[in-house]
Amino acid sequence: GAPALACARLLRQEAEHAQCVEALVPSGQALMGAVRALLEPLPPDAVVYIELLTSTFQQTHARGVERLAEAALRAGLPSHLLQHVVSAPDAALNKLKRPSALRVGAVDCLKALLQVVDPAHRQHLQKMCDAHPAWARYSSQSLDLFLTGEEKADYFLTDAVSSDSLKLLLTDGDAGSAAAGGFTSGTQVPRSGRDDPSSAPFTPTRDAPPPAAA
Repeated sequence: GAPALACARLLRQEAEHAQCVEALVPSGQALMGAVRALLEPLPPDAVVYIELLTSTFQQTHARGVERLAEAALRAGLPSHLLQHVVSAPDAALNKLKRPSALRVGAVDCLKALLQVVDPAHRQHLQKMCDAHPAWARYSSQSLDLFLTGEEKADYFLTDAVSSDSLKLLLTDGDAGSAAAGGFTSGTQVPRSGRDDPSSAPFTPTRDAPPPAAA
């Protein structure tokens, strides 16, 4: 739904930093399971979730990223991407947003996954990829060849700005509470000045003189 999509967009941006990826490790199994569930059937904005995964696995220096990779394998994400995105007929993907970028993103995601998964799982994953003829076609060529000019634009600058789901996070709507069960860690975010101690009025004490008048 819209709250999950908005959270995925924000997580995708944060996943460009190794420290943020490290913070996802403890909840990796839940995160990968949630993404897998959101990708079946493929939603119109499936490319957002795949780019989130790609950004996460590309942080090769993040501590524990291999655990996220293993969680993705346990959730069945590689086989799902290979079958329903990489090897999907054009007619099926054309019903979704940015179909070429979606396929290219899935290939990038699997390539990144192959780099961070442990050697024992890497061999199995490579065999899984090689079993799909479409993998050889897309993985061995420059992926830019499959993208239109519009699809090469930054999706998060052109699409997310006008998205109603992202606007929910910028208002005092229900998006934050609805998304808490899927992507957030449960941290309480102040919703008004009454909940935020930093916004309380200054109360002078014996040890702290009141601020000087301007």
